[in-house]
Amino acid sequence: MHKLLVFFLFTATLWAQDGASRVNDVLVKLKTPKQGSKLEIFVLEETDLNEFAEAAIQSKKRLGVQKVELNLQGAGRFQGTALINMDDVELTGFTARAFKSLLSGTQTLIAVGKITTTKGQGTCALESARVNDIPIPAWLANSVIGYLSSRQPPHVDVSEPFELPYQVQEVSVTRDRIVLIR
Repeated sequence: MHKLLVFFLFTATLWAQDGASRVNDVLVKLKTPKQGSKLEIFVLEETDLNEFAEAAIQSKKRLGVQKVELNLQGAGRFQGTALINMDDVELTGFTARAFKSLLSGTQTLIAVGKITTTKGQGTCALESARVNDIPIPAWLANSVIGYLSSRQPPHVDVSEPFELPYQVQEVSVTRDRIVLIR
């Protein structure tokens, strides 16, 4: 009876947590180095990820990022929408800087892409991007996203092939959730 009560209390505690807390709990576990060879699987719901992003943005300034929302579409595909103050983003290269002069102030960036991972390595390929419903080259959106992602924990520039953080070996994007395997 005692074990049943402990299990019930543990389960009720997990359900009582908000999405940001659930993601934070997974991050704490991921930051702890993996022991042994047993596979660890972590499932994060799209709503939890969006709540976590909102809480992170509210807790401190995030390089001009005012809002982020993920739409996980399955088969590795995603759509990300971000409200970004472009005045806080540093872009390199003549063409990127020229675009930035046109995109000053707060802009809505929508990017559609696909993440592919294998053996602890990942690539994120943007297929299309829009700023305020105006199509822009995917490489320009990639520059902005790479800049922002490399300056946020865990400091991974997703605009280039990258090593997955926290000993994660595979990331699977399914409809409405991400599955991390390490």
